[in-house]
Order: sequence, then structure tokens, then C-alpha cells
Amino acid sequence: MMKNNPFTRRNTIALAILTAAAPLTASAATREIEEVVITAERKEASIQDTAAAITAVSGEKLEQMGVDSAEDLSITTPSLQANMGGGLMQFYVRGVGTFAGNAFAENAVSFNMDGVYVSRTDTYGGLFYDLERIEVLKGPQGTLYGRNSTGGAINLLSRRPEIGGDMGGYISAEAGNYDLRRFEAAANIPVNDVFAMRAAGQKIDRDGYFDDGTSDADSTSFRLSGLYDSGDFSALVIAEAQREDRTGPGATISGPSSEVSGDFLDSDDPWNAGVLSDAVDQALTIDRGPSAFIFIPGVGPVPGPGPGLLTRGSLAQGTETSPDPGFELEAQSIVAEFNWHTDMGTFTLIPSYRESEVDNQNYVPGFLLDTFTESDQTSLEFRWAHSTDKLDWVAGMFYFDENTSNDSFFIQELPNINLAPGQTANSFENIDLDLETETAAIFAEGTYSLTDKLGLKLGARYTQEEKGMLGGTAIVNLPSDTFPVFPPYVSQHEFDLRGTGVDDEEVTWKLGLEYDIDADNFVYFTASTGFKAGGYYAEQEQFGNFFDPETITAYSLGSKNTLLDGSLRVNAELFYWDYKDHQESHLANSPGGYSTFVTENVGQATMKGLDLEVDYLLTAVDRLTLNAQLMDATFDEFEFTALSPGGEPNVGCDFSQVPGTENYVIDCSGRDAIRAPEWSFTLAYEHIFDLQENGELAFTLRTKVSGETYTGIEYLPSQKADEYTRTDVYLNYTSPSGTWNAAIWGRNLENEATINSGFLSTFTDLMFSTISEPRTFGGSVQYNF
Repeated sequence: MMKNNPFTRRNTIALAILTAAAPLTASAATREIEEVVITAERKEASIQDTAAAITAVSGEKLEQMGVDSAEDLSITTPSLQANMGGGLMQFYVRGVGTFAGNAFAENAVSFNMDGVYVSRTDTYGGLFYDLERIEVLKGPQGTLYGRNSTGGAINLLSRRPEIGGDMGGYISAEAGNYDLRRFEAAANIPVNDVFAMRAAGQKIDRDGYFDDGTSDADSTSFRLSGLYDSGDFSALVIAEAQREDRTGPGATISGPSSEVSGDFLDSDDPWNAGVLSDAVDQALTIDRGPSAFIFIPGVGPVPGPGPGLLTRGSLAQGTETSPDPGFELEAQSIVAEFNWHTDMGTFTLIPSYRESEVDNQNYVPGFLLDTFTESDQTSLEFRWAHSTDKLDWVAGMFYFDENTSNDSFFIQELPNINLAPGQTANSFENIDLDLETETAAIFAEGTYSLTDKLGLKLGARYTQEEKGMLGGTAIVNLPSDTFPVFPPYVSQHEFDLRGTGVDDEEVTWKLGLEYDIDADNFVYFTASTGFKAGGYYAEQEQFGNFFDPETITAYSLGSKNTLLDGSLRVNAELFYWDYKDHQESHLANSPGGYSTFVTENVGQATMKGLDLEVDYLLTAVDRLTLNAQLMDATFDEFEFTALSPGGEPNVGCDFSQVPGTENYVIDCSGRDAIRAPEWSFTLAYEHIFDLQENGELAFTLRTKVSGETYTGIEYLPSQKADEYTRTDVYLNYTSPSGTWNAAIWGRNLENEATINSGFLSTFTDLMFSTISEPRTFGGSVQYNF
């Protein structure tokens, strides 16, 4: 809504959308819904005055929902799909995202911590504690965020130090099934009238959801921040460290690719058949007759796995590499924000540095992957924001530099990398690559009041991004009776693509109109673009190892409304997206005789639909909220290349062979976009029991319902996630003085296993699927001081 409109919005009963609402803690007699102020557009504004589809969730609400990792963010809004694949986070907003299958793949939805872009998708785990809120921005953020935000952006904002008053904080403990133990504490320390500090930490320990111990949690995080604010000048510094040491992400078998969806290896308890379990080893070593799991190109399904398939039992015979997976992360960061408030406006400078090390060993039958990734990133952003009677604007410059080193081992059969006498490896590959990324941008965005009711928004950003790669590959394929049988091949190759690599330039823009109907209702129209630069993947350059940029143009028509004297809010947005040169990562066979994750531009898609958020204050103590999305997301053009020596590829789409080669063009044009259900919604009911002098009891019942969607680009039946319902319940008691509270909760009460992603093994006909967490329950206590 326009800043200088003569109408004044009612802020005493402010926020209305489902997820932005903070948990109800005041007594029933004095309860009112607080306004939520966001910084999604690089300035403070009420979410109800912002002409964009944004979901904000308070830190208290995140705790109630059980959001303690990036994977849990799907709970917050139907528009967002957040999944883990091989230790890497994959975000999709309204069907736009990236199957981030390698260390160099970047998400199409930017992830930002305290205003700073975080590049590495495997380092998000230990950040979800002592948060002020998160913000999910839906749609391209090409002007104010720039790179890697074609689908949108996710902002995590930690709680800042509070100046003045007494020292305060909290200590909390939580326990639940799967031996969950979670401890969190924070302290706010006002030093004087202009300076305060805040310290916060978290420790999470939980057994794996799968019977093989995977999908577990073991993380420790600590954050220290300091704030100086003299009025005209403020300085905020945040230092953070996080560590994870766990078994790692897990998966189960959702059936041979030719079978119907939902056919888990253990249909009664899918979490009882993790990929390292005895049940999976047994499934790979017994004769399954005509429904064998092994698919040999050109031959089709055959009984049993074939001799020497890499199972966990055969891994245990190795002498060099443990058969057990493992995920270890160490990351440190420091970010500062300096603000100068002058008559010419507010000048903001945000320097940051972040470094991380990740050691991730992953296993699926037939394939062992061990990767070690080091990364350091530096960024600097400068902004100038100013407001006049007619114009409200922000302009700035951005610089980002990152160096990423990835050392990966891919092993088939026995994991003896030294190939000792008597032990052979059918295929052994080592890829050691360094990627350098440097990007710079200038941007501006502003809103001009054409009349008292009509505003014009204009924005533009120029981005230049350069990437260079240095490294080498070593591949050894030895004659063996192991399945699959690769052609004999020995290769060692080095290359240097620095200075001659990816160099992309792009201008992204935004155009919008905002019209105020009255003090509580306004409509808006926005047209905007987004851009994601090209890059490299782990492959020799003679086989092609780079991909081009992707772009998106988005149109939205929205309305934000406060009705019934502030007791009802209805926010709606119609959207239409034109998505071009979509970048997709997938596992493929290389002409060099080995497997690697490639990224290629596969075509274009159209996304159109409705986003609806409703919040209704039924009574002073009853609240009903709805968050829904209806969408038609279709790949108008979707073609990628697969190498299938000796026979037809195993896909659910049309295909054609490239004459004279073993390559096939897979054509999935006309199919629904992956991870894009046609409909999904979350409905929640909250009630406050006022116990008078005995305190307060808050009850929340939340149900999410989602339609079916495919989770893999092969469009095989076992990659389809069926419709599902997830119900959570939460009960919290707060003492009369507010010094302590206790809660009990239950999540996924249906105990329904939902497929999040489907990965087709290149060596078998097995579909390995990551699935949702099972039914969980527990309780927590918190002491506030």
C-alpha cells in the first residue's frame, strides 16, 4: 500500500495471514493480534502494506510447528517444497526450483541468513534457533535480491539484541520419541543505553527415523551478536558457528520403477526399510522372478541383482572405506550491518564472510559416493534508502565472491580404493574440482505516488557473473563380473577454465501498480523478471561441462484486505509465470564410461494459479486460518539427454535415439512440473483457555492436505507422491507470571509416508525415495527470565 496515502491503516489489529500470526500468549481479556513488520523489501514495512505474496512466520510459531531444520520449511506454506537429496537442500516455490544433485548446483530459491545470501545448500541445518521470524517471498526477486532467486527467496532473521531494560532470556528443553533431545538457551545482555549483546545456542540429538539409523540429527550451534545504536548510527555484528556429526539423510525403496506409486518395500512401515537395512540387502540378493529389481539397458528386468552388485554386505568386506554413511559439517560466519541515518536518507553497509567444510558419504545399492567440500564466501552490499512526499526508494550495489573445492569418490563394487591384490572395483572415479564465482550488481527500486491512491513501482538490476573451474578427473573401469559392466577404461585428465569460463550479464526489472481502495484494502499488479546464471558441473570439458542461464517473467494480480472491523483478513494473488531455459540436475552416464551428475537446460514451463491466505478472529479466543494454493504448472518444453548403452532408457516419457550414438533425447513436454501439486492447503484452528489466576492454556490443531505430484524427472510411476493429509496438534500452558511454560505436541498423527523425492539408481531398477518424517510426539518446558 502507498506510504503517503491519507488513509491510516488499523494497526491495533494487524496481522491476518495464517503463518505470520504469533502464538497467542496474552490473556483472553486483553488479546489482540500484533502487527508483523518485515524487511523483505530491504526496508521495514507491515506485511499488510507490502504489494507482494509473502508468508512470514514468527520464531515462536516455528517452535510450535517443530521447524528446526530447512527440511521442515514445507510446513510453513503450501507454496514451498523443501526436500533433502543426498545431503543437499532442494527448494521449490510454485514449481520453480532445482534438483541440486552436486556440490556446484545452486538453488533457484535464494536462502538468506540475517540479510546475507548463503550459497552452499548443505550448510543450512543448524541455523533454526532463537529466530525472530522467517519470510518466504513467492516469485522472482530480480531487483532487490538478484542472483539465484528465480522462484523466490527465504529469509531467516535471528533475534537481535535489545538495548535498555534488564537482562533477560530463556532456557528450554524438549524430549520426544526417536530419543529426541533438544536444548536451547538465549540471553539478552543490555550493557548501557546504547549497546547490548545477545548469546544463543542450541543442541539437537535424535535417532534416525529409518531403521538403519539414517535421517537422524546431531547438531550444535552458537550465535553471538552485539548491537550499538546511538540514534543516528547503528552497528550490528553477528558471529555464528555450527557443527553437525550424524549418520545423514536416509531413503527407502518405493518399488521397482515400473510399479505403481506408494509401493514401499515395507508398506506397513516404510521407515523400517532404510537403504542400509537388512531388508534392502535381502531384496537385492534374492531371486524375485519376473518382477526383478534389476533393469539392464537393452535387456530389461532380470532376476536378482547380478553377480557382485554393491550391497551393504559386500561393502562390509572392504578394507579402506566404511560401509556406513556419515555427514559432518563445520561452518562459521560473521556478518555486520552498519546504518547511518541522515537527512539524505539511510545508508546501509553489510559485509559478511562465511566458510564451511562438509564431509558426506552416501550409499545406495550399487553405488558409493564420498564427497568432501570446502567453501568460503565473501559478500558486500551497500544500500541507500530515502523517502519524500512522493517517492519512496532504495538503491545499492552488491558484490559476491566464492571459492568452492569439491573432492568426490564414486565407487562400484568393493570400496578398496587402492585395489589391493584379490580385490577389484568395477568402476572407480575421483573428481577433484575448484569452482570460482564472482558476481557484481547495481540495483534500484522505488514507488512513486501518482495520486493519493495510485502508486507506480519501478525497479531494475544489472548483474554480471563470472565462473571459472580448475581441477581434474581420474576414472578406472576394470574388467569384472560385477553388474553393471562398464567398458574397460582408464583416464586421467586435468583442465583449467579460469578466465575462459562462464561470463553472464543480465538486466532484471520490476514494474507495478498499487491502488488503495480505502484504509484497509488495496489491490496491486506486478510484472517482474528473475535470472539464474549458468555454471559448471563435474565433467571433463570435452564432453561438455557447462550450462546456460535460466530466466523467468512473472505477472501477479493481488489484493490485501482487512474486513469486519479488523477481525478478518483476506489476502489473494493470481499469478502467471513464464519460466525459460530451466536448469535441471540429474544423474547420467558419461561418454567417459562413468556416472556423474549433469546440469542442463531442459526447456520452458508455465505456472499459473491462485495463492490465498485467510485469517478470521471468530471470537476473542478463537481463530481460524487458511493458507491455500491452486496451481497448473506444466512443462511446455522439457527435453534432456540420457546415455543408455545398448538399449532403451528407463523413463516414463517419450524418447528418441540420436543416430549413430548411444544417446537418447528424453521428451517430457506437456507433463506437470515436478514438486508442484495442483492443490494444497493448510487449515488451522486455535483456542485460548483463560484460566484466570491459574495461567493460560493454548490449543492448536493444524492440518495440511496436498494433491499428488511427481518427484523425479523420469516421470516413473514410483516417483509419484500421492495425495496426503498431515495433522499436527499442540497444547501449551503458560504460568500466570509468564516465567515458565510447558507444551506437549504430536505431528503427522496419520503416520503417513509421503514421497519427497525419487532417485532412480543407474545400476538397478530400484527407486530410492526420501520420505516425510513419521508420527512424532513429545513435550517441552521453558523458563523465561
